[in-house]
Amino acid sequence: FKSTFLYDIKQAEARGHPPASQLNPDNIIQATLKTICGFLNSQGGTLYIGVEDDGAIYGLENDYRYLGKSSNFDQWELNLRSRIESTFKDGRQIQCYVQISKIHREGKDIARVTVTRRNHESFLKAKNGYEFYYRVGNRTDNISIENLPEIIRQRDRQKE
Repeated sequence: FKSTFLYDIKQAEARGHPPASQLNPDNIIQATLKTICGFLNSQGGTLYIGVEDDGAIYGLENDYRYLGKSSNFDQWELNLRSRIESTFKDGRQIQCYVQISKIHREGKDIARVTVTRRNHESFLKAKNGYEFYYRVGNRTDNISIENLPEIIRQRDRQKE
């Protein structure tokens, strides 16, 4: 679960809830992209955006406000897909492994992002190059270059 994709709730609370356009969403966006990368590199998975860790529905409405006054789910999805394409090493090829759908619950929109396992390694752009993420249980780990061969061997065994 991720409460939002673009709207940093903690930053907003700490700054007295300024307009969404005055917040920097980079950390929140990166957390979502890391999870997607981890799913691509492990066994796949489903991420719900607009849902709190305890399962409460938060919704995407603050994300829509971040995108602009007349934003909706279609623009939100385009934004997510654009970021996938621009921040993954081979983002265009990754698009077919990521299915995004809107769910309406309790009067709010949430997103279901279903990620299929990829046979090739996926790398996410970072400040100093690219990083490799792998899903272990309910967390996403950044795998160091030293441990990458072991993870790749493990992935190959899981395919068999």
